[in-house]
Amino acid sequence: MIKSRKDKWQPAFATHERTSMLRKHISELERIRKPELIEDRLEEMNYLIAEAMEYNQSLSFTYYVEGEYRSLIGNIHYYDSNKGLLHIIDNFHVPNKLELADIVDMHTL
Repeated sequence: MIKSRKDKWQPAFATHERTSMLRKHISELERIRKPELIEDRLEEMNYLIAEAMEYNQSLSFTYYVEGEYRSLIGNIHYYDSNKGLLHIIDNFHVPNKLELADIVDMHTL
């Protein structure tokens, strides 16, 4: 009798595993591919970076991280050309580092 009860509860455990697998699969489907920027856009972004550093202007950045787009608003503090990193101080005075390869779009404010 006890063995039959054990078999009765087996499907309940399987549904938890199935739902977690389905959630993982759905999150993988919702991921966005990283876009490739054309050379003209890269030149325009380099011009914006140089102008923002010279005149201490705020920029709005859109960058790609793990299948998602994120945004950041702040001033460029430093550009590390060896590593390809932008050191950005956001509006809350928190330092951030962005790789140039991850930046998708930027605009002056």
